[in-house]
Amino acid sequence: STTPVIQPISVYGFENFNTLTPPNWEKLWTVLDVNDDGTWMMEAGAGMGSSNAASYPGDPNLDADDWLFTPGAYLLAGSSYSLDFWYRSRDGSPQVLEVAWGTSPDPASMTVFATYANFGNTSFVQGLGQYGVAPFFNTPNVAQMYYIGFHVKSAKGSGPLDLDDIVLYDNP
Repeated sequence: STTPVIQPISVYGFENFNTLTPPNWEKLWTVLDVNDDGTWMMEAGAGMGSSNAASYPGDPNLDADDWLFTPGAYLLAGSSYSLDFWYRSRDGSPQVLEVAWGTSPDPASMTVFATYANFGNTSFVQGLGQYGVAPFFNTPNVAQMYYIGFHVKSAKGSGPLDLDDIVLYDNP
């Protein structure tokens, strides 16, 4: 009989925001407020179990167009990576969130690999993709720093959107 070999999974980043000091962004997180409305912030008590979370406050007058970029992670050429995270619409209003990867914390370098449209869950749910697994992306044949971008595109008046427990790891 042959014993299966279990391959270890490498984790390239984990953030539950509990070591950050609200409302400040630390540890190389980057925010881009494209349309000068309210934007992503660190918020105490908004996360799972009333922990810290990344929060977009919503804007009563403008549609959202705001990016939250992770710190860069050095990823291998031609490899596949999964992203696990939890999200909610704090007040239940419909939200739209895109998740992208790119070579810099800039919308022009980002490629969307998952979209969560018109969700209104007030409890945190795991960001699973089309087949019930964490969404994934494949890097091109270049080993370098890559970034994950969370792009909120909700309609004006949509209220707060919260993210927590973000993990980037090898796609098995």
